Amino acid sequence: MSNKPPYSFSRFLKKARGILESKDSLGELISNAREKLRDSTSERVDGFKEKAFLLLDLLQCYRRGEYRDVSSKSLITIVAGVLYFLLPLDSLPDFLFGIGFIDDAAIIGYVVSAVSGELEAFGRWLDEKAALGDDDSAG
Repeated sequence: MSNKPPYSFSRFLKKARGILESKDSLGELISNAREKLRDSTSERVDGFKEKAFLLLDLLQCYRRGEYRDVSSKSLITIVAGVLYFLLPLDSLPDFLFGIGFIDDAAIIGYVVSAVSGELEAFGRWLDEKAALGDDDSAG
């Protein structure tokens, strides 16, 4: 996948910086994204749900101060991707049945690709915590 952000993604980066500065705003963003993912019945969303939830888990652990081994650039990219996912009227509005989540999946795919190394490290950290019996850090 290209390292170049998808068209119109850059406009979400500035807002993402502001959200990262507020624990309350970040918490609300995470909660809203989890709800949208859980409520989605689209098969297109099912293909990226697992990775999207992992991104949200990373944000939640960062918000709680439990996980800090992630760059600010990656955090901004993740938050911008979540913002895009939550926006109901993005490039292809979500209400267009069957195709409305295509651009959301593309954005999540881009974000996962852009932060893949840090996402893998976070996954290992979660696995280590689970092995130690402390697996309630995400979610």
